Amino acid sequence: QDRYYIADYKTHWLGDEGGSQLGHYHPQALQEIMNLHYYHLQSHLYQVALHRLLQQKLGQVYQAEHHLGGSYYLFLRGMAGQVSRIKTKQSDQGSAGVYFHRPVYMVTELLSLALSDPNAAEHKLSELGLLK
Repeated sequence: QDRYYIADYKTHWLGDEGGSQLGHYHPQALQEIMNLHYYHLQSHLYQVALHRLLQQKLGQVYQAEHHLGGSYYLFLRGMAGQVSRIKTKQSDQGSAGVYFHRPVYMVTELLSLALSDPNAAEHKLSELGLLK
C-alpha cells in the first residue's frame, strides 16, 4: 500500500502462573502496558527516525501523511500464530498480542523539527496557535 511501518517485538509476560496466557493479551491489557512503559513516546521517536529516512530515500515524492504507516507492537507471548491476520488500520486492534499505533503525521514532523531545531519548532507551534 506504499506505506512504511515499524515493527517492535516485545516479550512481556502479562499472565499469571496457571492456565492459558493468551487471554491476558487483549487490547485493553496491551493499552495499559503501552501506557506503563511509555511505548507511545517510543513509537513517536521511531516514526521520526522513519520520517527522516524516507525524506532522504524518497526525496520530493515523500509525503508523511501518506507514507508513514505507523508502529506495530508485537507481544510475542500473546500472538499464537496471528501475525497473518494483522491489518493496517488504527481500528484493527482485535488480534491478541498485537497493538497498532499510528501517530498523527503533524506530530511526527513537529517532533523531528524540535529535535533538530528547537527554535524553529517553537516558532512553528506559535504559528499554529499551539503556544501562548
